[in-house]
Amino acid sequence: MTTTTSGSTSAGYLAVHVTGALTEGSRSAFLEATIENARNSVLEPGVARFDVLIGDDDTFLLVEVYRDGEAPARHKETAHYAAWREAVADMMAQPRSATKYETVFPVASHWSTPPSAAETPPPLSSSSSAGLTAVIVDVGVAAGQEEAFVAASLDNCRNSVREAGVARFDLVRDTEEPSRFALVEVYRNAEAAARHKETAHYLRWRERVADMMARPRKASTYRTAFPAPLFWDATALEVDDVARPPGLAGVDFSFVSPRLRVGRGVAASLPQILADIGASRPLVVTGASGLARHAEALGPETIAALEKCPRFEISGEPTVDDAVAAAELAKECDSVVAMGGGSALDLGKAAAALATNLGTDLDGKPSTVYAYVEAVGEGKAVRIRPLPTVAVPTTAGTGSEVTKNAVLRAKGRKASMRADSMLPEVAVVDPRLTLSCPARLTAHVGLDALCQNLEPFVSCMATPMVDAIAREGMVRAARSLRAAVANGADEAAREDLSLASLFGGFALANAKLGAVHGFAGVLGGAYDAPHGALCAALLAPVFRANVAKLQQQLDDDDDKGALLDRFVEVSRLLTGSNTATPADGAVWLEALVEDLDVPGLRVLCAARGGGGGENIDDDQTLAAIVSATAQASSTKGNPVHLDHADLESILRAAL
Repeated sequence: MTTTTSGSTSAGYLAVHVTGALTEGSRSAFLEATIENARNSVLEPGVARFDVLIGDDDTFLLVEVYRDGEAPARHKETAHYAAWREAVADMMAQPRSATKYETVFPVASHWSTPPSAAETPPPLSSSSSAGLTAVIVDVGVAAGQEEAFVAASLDNCRNSVREAGVARFDLVRDTEEPSRFALVEVYRNAEAAARHKETAHYLRWRERVADMMARPRKASTYRTAFPAPLFWDATALEVDDVARPPGLAGVDFSFVSPRLRVGRGVAASLPQILADIGASRPLVVTGASGLARHAEALGPETIAALEKCPRFEISGEPTVDDAVAAAELAKECDSVVAMGGGSALDLGKAAAALATNLGTDLDGKPSTVYAYVEAVGEGKAVRIRPLPTVAVPTTAGTGSEVTKNAVLRAKGRKASMRADSMLPEVAVVDPRLTLSCPARLTAHVGLDALCQNLEPFVSCMATPMVDAIAREGMVRAARSLRAAVANGADEAAREDLSLASLFGGFALANAKLGAVHGFAGVLGGAYDAPHGALCAALLAPVFRANVAKLQQQLDDDDDKGALLDRFVEVSRLLTGSNTATPADGAVWLEALVEDLDVPGLRVLCAARGGGGGENIDDDQTLAAIVSATAQASSTKGNPVHLDHADLESILRAAL
């Protein structure tokens, strides 16, 4: 067997590309044994990557990247390698072969798979994923043309990894045959591979290298089997600072915020925080998991103090009846502690407001809950100050800890109570409370957090304060959402998402949202679908529709240019590329949603909710959803007017 090493020009990394073919019927057993070997191999100190690629014709390619020249030998002495070699011995249709390459692009520091890839559980593991599209291009260059080929290909590689649909774009050079190269191109889907062939940089590269070829290029296509798609993030590059366009013209805004306690471990100070605001008997509103799930983060003193207080637990999204029931308990208390996800926080805020306002004289008659609920009621602001509320989020997504509204189910719809006085007294944001949040819920609420930073930033009511906060929120969500979903114990990623959620709450409370949340509110009232997943399914279609509409109106309205610049900036913040376009931003959003395993609306809206939602594919149902979305409060913040035809196109694209 021929062995090949590939090393970085800067740090001497080595790689071994092992190819082979499988006997008939051995594919599943081979993948099981090989992925187990790969999981163990990426934990070896000397291993940077250990990728498993499988072809439709039962060929395979293992890409083993080592940190030093001795690491391959050490790997072959491990028990897991010996077990793998024995397990697959009878599965080989022909002897395995390997080829050595010197890495040319990217630099060595960008060749690592995080150790958490070894521990990724289903449904995010590669074993339950369709994988990404990997194209390996074998290139033979004419003698004397090698350096010119490298120069042309480096330009192409650097531009290609900036494409939103590209996960990796590696260039390696055979150490025994220096005129032989390989391009390892990994795409998020087949469409991304096709789009790449249409880019200006690819066409320019193809033209530049045409006369350098010693033989026709040969491409082999595989699917990635390990690591999971979650760990094939675009190759990190040092790029110029993202260019920021000027803000929208005119400055006239206000900004509201509760007192904040933010940081790892601050939840254990909850008794002192309550004492500081003069609260001695709070109503404790929690989600269905109660307090026990967060016992470690809260600490024994806080748990003991809260367990002595009146409690109200909510399972699922709160209704107006839940709010009234919680308010009756709150009447015997001097404050409210709302601890949980957005549902628990919203219920706590509603209970605090209704406790002091239900039954009071309003226009000559005792008030009911519907006096204060929008859409299905009168939507009046509460007149008497609510009980002081301490909001303690245990998920990272809604930002409800810093907003002045509460979303309740009422008469088959989602409706809000809203008043400046409903803003919590204190928001306690402790990322450690989110460590126990399951992967799927982390994905859904994290996507909501991203959306709640993005929509206010591009809204028609953005302000300089919102701009600053939302920029930071988008960057933190974009860089850490995959990591937090893949490894719930990653405290740095959890902290990023907690801050992104907090910043998203500030952004929506001080600006407006847009059509994504306009749709999500309508759909959430009619179907039993997670709010964050609904937002995720709609995010790229709305993004594209807004950009297209702004471009249509660009010649007639200079302000549309400033709004369009914001979509350019969002695209650059999300992708990390200083040359990204809104088209790249939309593809990046689609890739993120796909990586986090969020389906389209047809799947999400299969179950009817309190609103009795009909089959979402039905034309009459689509028309009703579009009509309701056009009138939704969130839609009024959209950066450009979307007519019924635009909204219907978005809805169909999100199915």
